[in-house]
Amino acid sequence: MGQGKMIEINDANFDTEILKAAKPALLDFSATWCGPCRALEKVMDEVIVKYGDRVAFGHVDIDQAPSLAQRYMIRSVPTLILFKQGAPAGQIVGLVAKEKISDLIDRAF
Repeated sequence: MGQGKMIEINDANFDTEILKAAKPALLDFSATWCGPCRALEKVMDEVIVKYGDRVAFGHVDIDQAPSLAQRYMIRSVPTLILFKQGAPAGQIVGLVAKEKISDLIDRAF
């Protein structure tokens, strides 16, 4: 994954970019039609600046990658899942403050 930026995740790159990531990875499941998802983008920009290259950041559009959404039982967007060593290590559903996201990430270290 790129340093300090969010990349698009799909079926083709999910294993390499998330499951095999050498560092914790935060995956944002959202949709273009979702208002709270768009609002969370601004929050995520701040989180990405804070954690820089210590965390891998990815975005999944559930309409473009429905199999990933189904695999992780995404029922509501936005949903953030933190992966550590290839396994889910925490989840947040809904629009939340950057402090809550930071708490989730900090527990991975």
